Amino acid sequence: MVMGYDCILGCSGFKQEEKENYVKLLLSKKIDTLVLVGSTYAGNGRDESDTDYIREAAEQTPVFMINAKVSGDNIYCTYADDFQATYEVTKAFLRRGKEKILFMYDSDSFSAKQKMSGYEAALQDAGYPIRGDLKFKTKNEIEYTKNMLLEYNRALDFDSVLATEDGIAIGAIKYAKIKGLAIPEDLAIAGYNNSILAISSEPELTSVDSKLKVMCTKTVERMVTLLENETQIEKNICVPCEIVRRCTTDF
Repeated sequence: MVMGYDCILGCSGFKQEEKENYVKLLLSKKIDTLVLVGSTYAGNGRDESDTDYIREAAEQTPVFMINAKVSGDNIYCTYADDFQATYEVTKAFLRRGKEKILFMYDSDSFSAKQKMSGYEAALQDAGYPIRGDLKFKTKNEIEYTKNMLLEYNRALDFDSVLATEDGIAIGAIKYAKIKGLAIPEDLAIAGYNNSILAISSEPELTSVDSKLKVMCTKTVERMVTLLENETQIEKNICVPCEIVRRCTTDF
């Protein structure tokens, strides 16, 4: 509850049909607003019908989305500038002579798509080809990622890793240690979300801080303004990320 209003929050982690049913269940509670957290609510970016249920929900109540962007009336989105963050990390790798950057991701969500687009744009702008063999889908699990890299390392030729999750990046660190690679000299690694994993690893991990706290604060502020004043508020807010530099990179 916010300031006397009934605000229901829904977190991601469901399959498409489950998400739609979950939102319908929340709407049945006669709420004042609905908050959806997670980029999976924004669909895969290929089929807009994946998000029709959100536009239908917005016909009944304001919908606020955190770390996702969906177009439609009565939908208000706050999301990280993932494109610019991965663009800057990729450019930093290139400036340090790392030209074979392995992009590791675990989903096709809105956020993951933005991260991949930033990575690709930086390569293109620097005159490097976008190599399909350097875009590697895995799971956000440390041991799984480590084992996958060990299995495919002969087929992969890379000198750096840009991971969309810290857990994936830690898997790359474990791989480097098993292979006897010096970090960041032989293999530079950057993760994402600046989680507790980033400072728990050895060496500590360079990671992008997506500013979740800022996104949540801006969402609540606009929600209160809309509910109390019934005035127009900004529909979409893109929050700049911060690259937190630690020992797995030399930029």
